[in-house]
Amino acid sequence: MIVATKAIYGNSTASAAMVFSNQPQEAYLLKKELQISLVKSEIVLHYPVYYVRDFNNQPSEVIYSSNAEGPFTWLSNQCVDSWSSSDPTCGYAYSPPNSTAPQDRILYSQGFCCRCSTSELLGLSSQYIRGGLKCDLLDLSQPSQSAHCLRFDSLWYSAFQIGTPNVDFSIQVNVTTCDYVGNDSSLAASEKPPPSQNLGNRTRQVSSCSTQILQLSPGEPYVTSLNGKLSARAIGDFDPWEGTPSYVEKWLFVPSICTDTNDEWCLQRISMNSTETARWMLIDTTHVTLSGADCDKIGVSYSAFANEGNRCGRLPQSCLHDQLQTYYETDLKILEAGATGNYFVTFFGRFDSNGLRETDPLLRFKTNRIQATEVRLEFAADDIFDVVNVANGRFIKSQSYVTTAVAQSRGAELHLALLSEGSQAGFSQFTVSALCGPFIAPIPAQTVTLAAGARANVTMSLDIEDAHAGSAACNCTLVNSVGISVDSIRITFNVSARDTSKGAQGGSDSRTAGNATSTSSTLAPGGSCSACGGFFDITCFLSNVCLANIFAFSLVIVGLLLILCCFRGVISKMLCCCCRSEDFGGRISRRPAFLSLRNTKKARIEGANVLYGADIIPSPLRALRAQTGSAR
Repeated sequence: MIVATKAIYGNSTASAAMVFSNQPQEAYLLKKELQISLVKSEIVLHYPVYYVRDFNNQPSEVIYSSNAEGPFTWLSNQCVDSWSSSDPTCGYAYSPPNSTAPQDRILYSQGFCCRCSTSELLGLSSQYIRGGLKCDLLDLSQPSQSAHCLRFDSLWYSAFQIGTPNVDFSIQVNVTTCDYVGNDSSLAASEKPPPSQNLGNRTRQVSSCSTQILQLSPGEPYVTSLNGKLSARAIGDFDPWEGTPSYVEKWLFVPSICTDTNDEWCLQRISMNSTETARWMLIDTTHVTLSGADCDKIGVSYSAFANEGNRCGRLPQSCLHDQLQTYYETDLKILEAGATGNYFVTFFGRFDSNGLRETDPLLRFKTNRIQATEVRLEFAADDIFDVVNVANGRFIKSQSYVTTAVAQSRGAELHLALLSEGSQAGFSQFTVSALCGPFIAPIPAQTVTLAAGARANVTMSLDIEDAHAGSAACNCTLVNSVGISVDSIRITFNVSARDTSKGAQGGSDSRTAGNATSTSSTLAPGGSCSACGGFFDITCFLSNVCLANIFAFSLVIVGLLLILCCFRGVISKMLCCCCRSEDFGGRISRRPAFLSLRNTKKARIEGANVLYGADIIPSPLRALRAQTGSAR
């Protein structure tokens, strides 16, 4: 057996010429010419991906300042955001989505209300309010309250965790065997050279050439030609000149769902054409929230939106920045400008979109890196050979199986039980390979060494890349130490559907607005004081120590009391003027007071001047009747 070892890399080729001797004692009498060439494909880095959950493309804020009953005001038709309300202005979202039971309501999905404070209603303050409200105590035609509701976009992305990359390539071994024309038997005795002469350097015609092709890969590192004259083994790779990028700190975001099938832009985004697949995004996990409780992160949900500090004093859409649409638009502008962005997969290398299907994302990058592979070629020879133990073996089918497998996940395992059926002492080597599908990542082959009659268990990890539930199979092959297949087994198993999740952004997206029917074009901080129900909610003002509101309320009350006191004094005087008065002859004048000042006269009573209107004496003064009569 002649052995040749060659390290190959890139698209380079290597070749060797080996010959068979017609007679063992005449090493230089050539009978056949054997030519072998090897070609290695470019290196592809295959990153396994594992489904995490779905995220909305762009959550947004919708503002309502009125409904069918008119604008929301402090006096009537008020905005409602109470969790205990059966019909809040923003409505409720439910989980599960098809439920309407109160216990299935999603907390904070009722949004929040922004209201004009008492000082703002009285014109004592002019702070900005998120809903763009016009605060006027007496103008009830303008809204003084607004509802702020969180709504989700039609487009949803599926997020995938990225595993450690596998190096994928193929090595094509081309084996060509040719007979010499006339063979060596046609040579005359005089033409035969002495043993010292190397006939291998003579130019001779060849015929009857045949070529066999062997294909090596990390998943199938050991193959044998059909005639058994040649075997090839990929021993391993040398370290590449450049490192392998790792994306374990990033997630792959793939547009996957359009809840509104009429949105053309959304349908275009989820299409599998090469333009859109090149715009899948790799984003750091630090920009993502799984709980939904963090503002300005992918995954923001009701709790963060409703509980943002100073919410009614902020600009519209606050807490909803830095979403997937933001990263998409940022990189799209950079791409159109011909520069390199930060998120599209096309900016991370030569993205390989071959074999992609809907809902079955693959993350693969073609490279030009130099990564040499050592290949061992073995073929039969008359005078050179290696002695190895060759034994038969088989799979124990009853003990071979696949554990529970879930779509687009890892964790499933292929368990294979082996038995060596060797009859002579010593150890024999076996190679176990498995080709599983559909859409299961390539599995590196494993080598085991067994004594005669010994058993072994081989475990292989399965990375399921198919998003669909269904049946799958693994075709397993057992190859002995000389590359001959001695047994094979096919194991079928079921792949269960993945549990799709939207996390904190899940539940129904309430497209109704509760009791709100119209929107305004502006949006706004709150606080405990701004959450009070209206101008007369003095209990809320006191409990939250709203000094400005309490002062304004007290000022209004004091003003009202002063007005009432003054008004009461005028009424008392009017009543006193209407009292009956007697004239000087014992008669009582009943003419009404304040009719005219035309006959006004002055009378001196005990040194004082008294003015009476229309000759009317407000009260009878019997003691001064004579004097008064004289004055008349």
